[in-house]
Amino acid sequence: FFKIDDPRLNSFNKLPRDIGGGPVRVEQKNKSFGGSFGGPIRRNRLFFFFAYEGLRSSSNNINATPVYIETSAYRQAVIAARAGTLSAKILGDPGIAPRIVSVLTPSCADLTGDFNKGCAVVGNGLDIGSITGTYGTYVQSFNANGAPTGGGLDGIADLQKVTFAVPSKFSGNQYNTRIDFEATAKDHLAVSTYIVPNSATLADSGSASRPMGDITSKRLSYALGFIYQRTISATTLNEARFNVTRWGYDETKTNPNANFGFPRIEIEAMFSDRVRFGAPYGLNTPGVINEKQFEFRDALTHVTGNHAVKIGGEYRRDINSNGEVGGARPLYSFRGLWNFANGTPIFEQIVANQQGKPTPNNTKFHTGDSGLFGQDDWKFRPNLTLNLGLRWEWFSPITPNNGVIGNLILGPTGGLTGAVISTRKNLTDNNLKNFAPQLGFAWSPKMFDNKLVVRGGGGIGYDRLPNALLANARRNPPNGSIFGICCGTNGTTDGFGTPFVDGLITYVQSSDNTIFGYPANPKLGGGTNPANGLPNSGAIEIYGTPRHLPDARVYRYSLEGEYQLPANLVATLGYQGSLGRHFVRIDPVQITTVGSNPNIGAAFFARPDVNSNYNAMIARLQGRFMKQLSFDMNFRWAKSIDTASFESPCACTNQSFPIDQRTERGPSDFDVRHSYVASATWDIPLFQNRKDIKGKVLGGWQISPIVTWNDGFPWTPKIFGCLQQANSPANFCDLRPTSYSGAQPADNTNANFLRPGGVFGVAGTTIFGTAVNGSNPFANRPAIGRNVFRGPRYFDVDMTFAKRFGLGNWGFLGESAKVDVRFNFFNIFNNLNLAPFDSNSDPTRVQLPTFGRAISALAGRVGEFQVRFSF
Repeated sequence: FFKIDDPRLNSFNKLPRDIGGGPVRVEQKNKSFGGSFGGPIRRNRLFFFFAYEGLRSSSNNINATPVYIETSAYRQAVIAARAGTLSAKILGDPGIAPRIVSVLTPSCADLTGDFNKGCAVVGNGLDIGSITGTYGTYVQSFNANGAPTGGGLDGIADLQKVTFAVPSKFSGNQYNTRIDFEATAKDHLAVSTYIVPNSATLADSGSASRPMGDITSKRLSYALGFIYQRTISATTLNEARFNVTRWGYDETKTNPNANFGFPRIEIEAMFSDRVRFGAPYGLNTPGVINEKQFEFRDALTHVTGNHAVKIGGEYRRDINSNGEVGGARPLYSFRGLWNFANGTPIFEQIVANQQGKPTPNNTKFHTGDSGLFGQDDWKFRPNLTLNLGLRWEWFSPITPNNGVIGNLILGPTGGLTGAVISTRKNLTDNNLKNFAPQLGFAWSPKMFDNKLVVRGGGGIGYDRLPNALLANARRNPPNGSIFGICCGTNGTTDGFGTPFVDGLITYVQSSDNTIFGYPANPKLGGGTNPANGLPNSGAIEIYGTPRHLPDARVYRYSLEGEYQLPANLVATLGYQGSLGRHFVRIDPVQITTVGSNPNIGAAFFARPDVNSNYNAMIARLQGRFMKQLSFDMNFRWAKSIDTASFESPCACTNQSFPIDQRTERGPSDFDVRHSYVASATWDIPLFQNRKDIKGKVLGGWQISPIVTWNDGFPWTPKIFGCLQQANSPANFCDLRPTSYSGAQPADNTNANFLRPGGVFGVAGTTIFGTAVNGSNPFANRPAIGRNVFRGPRYFDVDMTFAKRFGLGNWGFLGESAKVDVRFNFFNIFNNLNLAPFDSNSDPTRVQLPTFGRAISALAGRVGEFQVRFSF
């Protein structure tokens, strides 16, 4: 087969030109190809199958949301005024210039805080000041005496508003092989292999696609399976299966041109995003990953009378070796352009040992999953079948392969005061009571003449936590320390902090241009305090969890009736529901509890207190075997509620007022109240039975449309501002407003989201209060709930045109040789679908002119072509 996706088959979406970056199209270019063959090697005994698929992909997509970046004039000014310094070296790197597509009209109103007060539009950019002082001297940038403009406005643009291209390349191959061997009449053996090498080069959208941030990753994944089936008798079968899976890569070897000797730079506080320089920052950037999974499963199936019984067990072990070499490279944050010009960071993050030497953390660990199960499909009556099952599950906790793992034990009052590090072999205790019963039934009442079927059931399921949620604890002392050092300021005139935090912040580069050459900071760490396991000097980021962490469980239940109507129609009406208990959120303890610890900057604690519920009515109408037409229509009326919608240790899951969980209960981030999906297949009757050229070319075509509509995802208004406890350097940002006038938005149509003032029609600050009590987190109770407003609706029609061409008898190809041709179009009518409002995006920011207004859109029409040859 061969399939092609090409930008020339795509259309620009219909976003108005004065909104965001204007209309864009999908610039992804894909070519996929492959084939398969198989057959007997030894008749009736040995069989083989082999399949190959390749994918070559490239794209040059344009970022959907415009951003502000520095101008070339700013870069040249710093290089001239600060020659030979690290800031000048970074700005002089050959890959510093972003891949700009268009320069847009800027506005000082887009800036935040004091930066929009000292601002002037100059040509296509913003003048926000000039270089002042000497290198190593902080520019005062807080309180009423702040000087965010540095040396003052100079008539030269320092920032510009742009869209940029984000190129990517991908090359991958898949090799799939299976061999089956009938050893005896009762013994069947099989081996399957799945090998996937690939290579990808990605631009860094976070730094506006600067070439210095491009990362190439060459990866190898494979899965091996070994199967043995034994037919014990005519009614009994046993299957044993053993699987090995591997995934990994080493980006330190595939990026010879990337300069990991430069730290990652972020310039904050000027607008809702940041200006960034250097290769992307992350503990696994560059990544050195080697993950393996071993699994054994055995199941015995036995049929006796009206019972079909299956019993079995399984064991799975995951081995993780994630070098996290990226942590040995520092991340620096600067408050404004002029502090970066002077080399004076407000914040540094670095992974180091207790002697201050930047050190990758490579604490290898393993987890596992063991289970026993039994089920019985019982034909209780000819018209009633019962399904009974019971499963026992054990998720083994995170355990280092060698040594111990550190866990945060909160202090006597439940906060950081008096907190200590406890070291154990396992991060949490074992949970051995996970029993999950299941019950289901299917009943066809005789009074309805076998036209009605009623199905229902319920059960309990246990959910294994993602490794990423708790695995960050392997970075805790004694295995390592993530130092977050804040706050470097001008000192007393800024109202807090000291320059370079009295030497704890060192603004440096690598001595050998590799990620392993960053110098030690003798003031950092200072050894380990034996009383609490924390470093003597510096504040670290730390992760913790209760020793007894219950496994999340879901209670599922459903009931539906299916009835056969006249004219080959089948109608279904049903209910589905679930209750979730003990899902985990990450609690920023430094904000939500009273008290602080001088050696803990940020503390993230797993709280298994997230509950959820879901209820849905589902209606379905199917048309089957209706000559040339069949269709399937589904309508869902649903509601999903929780206090946190995802389990992940990242800012994407941050709650907006984690101090009180009652304020977080609301619609799930993925909640959709009304959803409609309809699909159909129509065999076009035109020229269908003709044998001439017109019949062969125009006859036999099939059209398959899919229509999708929903009423949008929810969103939450946010304000700029951060919460911070006294005597703690860590803060928590992106709050909900603390006052609300009660004004309601207009209907969530495209027109209302695109108009000036957005869906509210007025500025957000006229509806919501923006005052923040930054020093007392408990005094910022939100005045509005989470996810109370509804984002843009979605409507889409996808269409497939397909035809099979018979090739006749081509000798060795046989009479069944044929070619299948398929044209796929997504959003075929190029309907404008506005992008949902992601958390903390500009449309959710009350103080911005984009509040409540869509600034980007989803893809327009996308086309692809596929041809498949078989014989």
